[in-house]
Amino acid sequence: MTAEELLERYAAGERDFSGIRLKYADLRGKDLRGINLQNAELQGCNFSETNLSRANLKKSGLADAEFIGSILVQTDLSDTRCSLTDFSHTDLTQSNLMGISCDRAGFREANLTGAYLSNAVIYSSSFNGANLTGANLCGAYACDTRFRGTNFTNADLTDTEWEDIVIDGAIFKNTTIPSFIFDEDE
Repeated sequence: MTAEELLERYAAGERDFSGIRLKYADLRGKDLRGINLQNAELQGCNFSETNLSRANLKKSGLADAEFIGSILVQTDLSDTRCSLTDFSHTDLTQSNLMGISCDRAGFREANLTGAYLSNAVIYSSSFNGANLTGANLCGAYACDTRFRGTNFTNADLTDTEWEDIVIDGAIFKNTTIPSFIFDEDE
């Protein structure tokens, strides 16, 4: 399927594009609210400044994809694979990222207010300046990841496991925090 075909069919009212393969497509600035891209392979696609609110991207492959400045409010990204995926400046408010697998992903200054990231597996990624207010990160694992200036107000970090993380300037107000984060013996 090509980007043009997808956009044409979406404009005609079709919303179910589950399982499609679409590589390096330019879908910048489009309105794709409510689209179903479950199990899709979307390697290298550019969704920057695209509205994907309430979309279903569950179990999709998003390697090298760009979502810079996009709107993904209440979007299902559970169990997606994100290698070198860029969500910088993206609104992911109340989105489901449960079980997401990130390797070298960028969430710089992203809004993840109320997002659900339980059991996420995050390697070598950046959440610098991100807003994780009220987010649920229960059981998440992060290694070699940066959280400089990240806002964790009212977030739940129960049973998270962090290795080699950077949390300089992070905000932890009313946050449920595992004791090891501030344990000076570690």
